Amino acid sequence: MRQHNGSFDIKGVVGSWKSKGVEDLGNGTFCTREFNFKKDTWKIRFMLYGDAAMNYPLFAFGAEGDFLVELPSSVVGGAYNALFGFSKKTLTLLTSNEQVINNLGFGGCGLEVGVEKDISSGGCSFLKSVKDYDKEYDLLSLDTTGKILFLGARPADNDMSTEDRRPTALGYPLIKI
Repeated sequence: MRQHNGSFDIKGVVGSWKSKGVEDLGNGTFCTREFNFKKDTWKIRFMLYGDAAMNYPLFAFGAEGDFLVELPSSVVGGAYNALFGFSKKTLTLLTSNEQVINNLGFGGCGLEVGVEKDISSGGCSFLKSVKDYDKEYDLLSLDTTGKILFLGARPADNDMSTEDRRPTALGYPLIKI
């Protein structure tokens, strides 16, 4: 993507960030996120768990691409609109529980437990291909200490594929590592 908005200091975001703690998704599952930002590219590793103690991992989702910090948000004070592009998506199954695999819709994806699979071209269940879901409209906010980063709070359906689906609140904090 093109250059970042001049009023946002992208240098503060460059580096690695992780969830401050386990994040409750409100549907009986929990997650952690790890992001790595470079000047104009990003990567995420999202881990989903079946319990708050993180003893029962279900899957790991990875994505990467380019990103652009846009104008300040007109909805969330202190946040900037951001656009995250997807160039690659991966999925690693971390459970052999057939019921869980079927509930996630992963049964027909040709996954093997513990083996990362590139799903960029075909997607898998609710995780769409790059072609079918190539960008997300999000928020980005860095606190004044430069040690806590917020992205937008994801909607229940996880669809942020259009401008009108951009979050209207900030989500769980990420801490710089």
